Amino acid sequence: MWSGYNPLESTVSTLLKVCNWCEECGFKISRTKSAAVLFTRKHVPVPISLNLRDGTRLQMKNEYKYLGLTFQRNGSYLKHVQNVAAKCRMLKGTSWGAGKRSLLTVYRSLVRSVIEYGMEAYFFISPSLLKPLHKIQNDALR
Repeated sequence: MWSGYNPLESTVSTLLKVCNWCEECGFKISRTKSAAVLFTRKHVPVPISLNLRDGTRLQMKNEYKYLGLTFQRNGSYLKHVQNVAAKCRMLKGTSWGAGKRSLLTVYRSLVRSVIEYGMEAYFFISPSLLKPLHKIQNDALR
């Protein structure tokens, strides 16, 4: 860190710039839906206070679901993987009901699309956390 630089001041000024840009472009920031997550691996994060332009204080959270992706303070994406695994149902067995081709179509359209949504986050995830998703794919493709 160099002399005169304060990361908290930089964050506050950036937040004010975002608020100004939203106002200029006709966007309204929802006070009830807005929250902040401080991404850090520290067990006890530095306490900070972030306020919107109108003085509304943003609630600090350990995790936040945004556009279907669950972001966690420690950056692990464990909750996201658990949510995806809970959404996906196994498609097993072709001796009853639909044939292989139908099951593969259902898998591609319903299961794989859920797994692939937000997959950019998987580049930063521990390989061991991806095991439940690999199991879902393997079971569905069998």
